[in-house]
Formats: sequence, structure tokens, C-alpha cells
Amino acid sequence: MPMRSGPEIPSPSVHHQHQMIRNNIIHRVTDLVGDTWTLRVIGRLLGGAQRFDVLAYSLDIPRSTLSARLRLLAEQHCLERKKNATSGEAAYALTEQGRGLWMLLRQMQQWNQRWHVGCALLAEEAAVSSCGHGAPLHLCCGQCMAPAEPRAMKLLLTHRFPPEAMAVSARRARDLTSSEQQLQLSAEQLMGDRWTGLILGAAFLGVHRFSEFEQALGIATNILSGRLVRLTQQGMLERVQDSDTSERHVYRLTLRGLSYYPVIVAALAWGERWLEPHYDPGWRVLHSPCLEWFTPSFVCEQCGCAQT
Repeated sequence: MPMRSGPEIPSPSVHHQHQMIRNNIIHRVTDLVGDTWTLRVIGRLLGGAQRFDVLAYSLDIPRSTLSARLRLLAEQHCLERKKNATSGEAAYALTEQGRGLWMLLRQMQQWNQRWHVGCALLAEEAAVSSCGHGAPLHLCCGQCMAPAEPRAMKLLLTHRFPPEAMAVSARRARDLTSSEQQLQLSAEQLMGDRWTGLILGAAFLGVHRFSEFEQALGIATNILSGRLVRLTQQGMLERVQDSDTSERHVYRLTLRGLSYYPVIVAALAWGERWLEPHYDPGWRVLHSPCLEWFTPSFVCEQCGCAQT
């Protein structure tokens, strides 16, 4: 039903905004897919690869790294190990939950193609939508079917006291090598560096100042400083003078950064469906043009069909 502003459902304060970010399901999603190798393994599995040696050869991945990623996916119920019906050899197949990551990888691939970075996460045949087309999929509001622009979204509290922040993983993200830092990063590299993905997610939720990123994410200042420099160099964020004070700067999403929004939405939608289907974070997103709660819908550019 349409959402109307009022005292019972206020806009979030800075404190609540930080709380909303700390208890966001994106933390759990990045615990699983906040790793470039994991995303690439999923892409090959979606393309039909099943055997360990085929995955290792096609990805040119160390066997120990591949074993660890397959084990993680199995532990998170995204993958099952079975025997090949013909040869009897061990084979791997994505579960329904694992196959649900297709939209996330598809949106990553579209972002890569738009900005001419990286290689294909999905093989051409694996990128075909449920409607049978390979055309781009556009993010729309599932209520009014208008294009979903991040600046048209408004966060509103649904409780006066949102739930406490969920535990944040202590897993350390792999830092980029000096040669990688000189390149334009692909979507999977942005998501695959856990802190980078979380900073982008926080930026979409309205965080702009260094201190706000630090408090909202619980990130060490040296790590935050390095990631903000990297995102600025990558053209995802721009560092501009704070309009409230002449002594500070804020970080705002550029056009390139804003275009990453469908990737973030696809990650959130998958997490809300499969990781915490009954979790209530205490806030929802309002699509301002139609005044309805935002539910994402990815629509085929060629036929207009919403993808399931």
C-alpha cells in the first residue's frame, strides 16, 4: 500500500542511519560473495561446468583456492557435491539458492560491458534470460514499473528502534596488488573486495563523510582511507567540498558509481530471499515517484518481460 510520511514512521536520524547500515543483509552477502574467485567459480557453474578439473583449468585457479571456494559454497547451501551419472566422478551442481545468484552476476556483467572492464562472468549461453533473450536487463520498480533510480529512493524507519546490528565478519579482505590498482576494476573486483563493496553500499544509503563511513561500518581508519582513495581513483566516488563547512570534504557517487546500483540491489534481493527471509531490519525503501514500497524488478529491454 502507498506509504505516507508521518510521525509514526520518521526519516532516519544519523544514529539510526548507521544502525541501518550495520544491520543490513549486505554484510552477510559479502561474507559469501565478497571474493572475486568465488564469483568467478559461480559464473562457471552457472555455465554448466561441473567437474573440479574443468573448473580449475577454465579459471586458471590454484587447486587449493578452488577447493576452499567450493567448500564455502557448499557450507552456505549454494552448492551440492554429487557423482556424475555417466563417469561416476565427483561433480558439483548449484542448488536453487546458488542458481539464484544468476541475477547478481548478470548485473555485474552488464556493468562491466557498459564501462568496458573485465572479462565475461557468464558465458554467452548462460547470460540468456528466462524470456530467451540476451538483451540488457533494466532495474525497475516492481510496483509502477518505472526505471528505478537510486536518487528516487527514500529510506524510512518502520520501527522507532531498529534491531541491533548483526555481527560483522572479521574476515580480512585481500588487498589489491600494485598492478591491479593501476587498472579499472571490474564489478566482481569491486564486490570481491569486501570493504569496497560495503563502502559503496553505505554510499547508496546516504553516507558521505569519512567519520560517517567509519562509524557506520566499524572500519579501521587506515583501511577506510585506502578504499576511499581507490574508489575516487576508479571514478566511483568524487571528493568534493562539504557544503556545511569549508574545512571538510564529502564523498559522493559519480555517474559511474550510481550505475552500480542494480548490482547492489541484486545482492540485497538475493540475501533477503535466501539468507534471512524473515528478518526485519526496521526500515524499508520508498520509491518516491509512486509512493510505494520499493520491490526490485529486472525487465528485459527487448520484450519488456520481468525476469524471475
